Amino acid sequence: MTLRYKVPLEMMHAANVLFGGIYSKNYKKLNRGYNILMTVAKVYAPYVFFKGCFDDTNLRKLSKAMAVDQNDVSIFNFDTRCINWSSYLVNTNIPAAIKYANNQKAKAGNA
Repeated sequence: MTLRYKVPLEMMHAANVLFGGIYSKNYKKLNRGYNILMTVAKVYAPYVFFKGCFDDTNLRKLSKAMAVDQNDVSIFNFDTRCINWSSYLVNTNIPAAIKYANNQKAKAGNA
C-alpha cells in the first residue's frame, strides 16, 4: 500500500511545496482519503484475516420452530435476509469503526 499510494502522495506533496502550494487542495483531499482508508483497513484487519467458520444451524432450527406461531415471529424477528447489509455497512458499521479508531488514537495520544 505504501509504495502504490503513499509514495505518489508524498511526491505530490513535494511538488506542492516546490510550486508554492498550487496542489494543496488536491493533496489535502487525497491525503485525508488515504488516511481514512488506512484507518478502515487497520480496524477491519482482524475480521478480514479471521479463519473461523460461523454455523447458524441452531438459529435456523429456532426460526423454523417459531414459524408455527406468527406472534413469536413478529416479536423476535431475527431473519437476517430482511437486513439491507450494504446500507448497514456504509451508514452504520464503517462510520462507527472509524469513530472507534479515532477515539483509540486520541486515547493513545493522551497517554
